[in-house]
Amino acid sequence: MKNKRILSLLALIIFFVAVWYLQGIPLIWSPSIKSLLLMNSSASGYNSIIAYALFYPLPFLFFLNHFFLPNSINLITKHKKRDTAFIIITLQVITASAIFSLIHFMVNIILTVLHYGWSIIHESNFLLICFINIFSILLFYSFLGLFNRFIKDIVGQYGLAIFLSFIIIGAYFFLDKLSAAGNYWSFFKELGIISYYYYEHWTLRDISYSFLKLFSLVIAMQLIGSYGYSRKDFFYNE
Repeated sequence: MKNKRILSLLALIIFFVAVWYLQGIPLIWSPSIKSLLLMNSSASGYNSIIAYALFYPLPFLFFLNHFFLPNSINLITKHKKRDTAFIIITLQVITASAIFSLIHFMVNIILTVLHYGWSIIHESNFLLICFINIFSILLFYSFLGLFNRFIKDIVGQYGLAIFLSFIIIGAYFFLDKLSAAGNYWSFFKELGIISYYYYEHWTLRDISYSFLKLFSLVIAMQLIGSYGYSRKDFFYNE
């Protein structure tokens, strides 16, 4: 299990490094605050909404299912109440999301220092806003992990649950793009904190409100997932 987790971490680091260079090759040859913000904008780049919606979900779900989520029957036999077992699953999802977010952050900062230099990072206050952005990534992928678990409890197979979760999130992203002019709320709109901070001058109050909306989404998904988990037939699905 330990070796499996180490390999999962290494694979995740390699993946983020590859994405960073693929997104940043046109920009790193002319380091400036402008190119740094372009590389981390919500429209394109390493921290873009399309990356959060389409590039990162599959690696996260594979990482989650290799790093945590043991057999549900073992959890039930170890804990008398299914609610307690699902709380443990929730904590595992949140922990995996935190690790995922931290690795995403560290790769970005290390490679940015390497190619842009510390002076540009300091002048643009880039380190602070990227650190704050960790929490929006953590909350979004906690929601995704719990949503994937809910799908798994319905279909009974991890592989199929990952596929369906990715398809649903991807389809929602494209529908959201087609209806971009609408005034309705979408959780994807909360994943552009870096761009909002620089281009729309978001304050700490704006950022906190964004976190609150994502946190509410996680709580709602946790309650739905707990309800479904407490009523699933383990010996049929597992």
